[in-house]
Amino acid sequence: MTVKNIIDQIIEWRMSKRQYSQSYLAQRMGMTQKAYSKIETGETKLTVYHLIQIGEILEVEINELIDPEISAVYYGHHTHNEKGIAMTKKPNDDLIELCEKQIASKDREIDMLHKYIARLEKGENQ
Repeated sequence: MTVKNIIDQIIEWRMSKRQYSQSYLAQRMGMTQKAYSKIETGETKLTVYHLIQIGEILEVEINELIDPEISAVYYGHHTHNEKGIAMTKKPNDDLIELCEKQIASKDREIDMLHKYIARLEKGENQ
């Protein structure tokens, strides 16, 4: 993903999804419309600070501006603050097939363990 692609995503969100003008974003960011326009045309570098501001104004996750093919998946990992985050690509057919195979394998393992537990409860040895 290039800066040009990110700017294209910003413009798409600004114009198509939010119908915001450059003037509106500029005013919310505390700059002139001309200064904001220079960000969109690439005359002024897009900073992380401005990207965060734009994301907040457009009410869009930054990862959607950086790469619309990425979806954020949030997990409650056992981290120091219980707010672990993992980013993953949208699943493709190969990934889905792999997951289905893993699930089927785990299902077979669970069935085998249920049978083993039942035999143990009946007092049977292997």
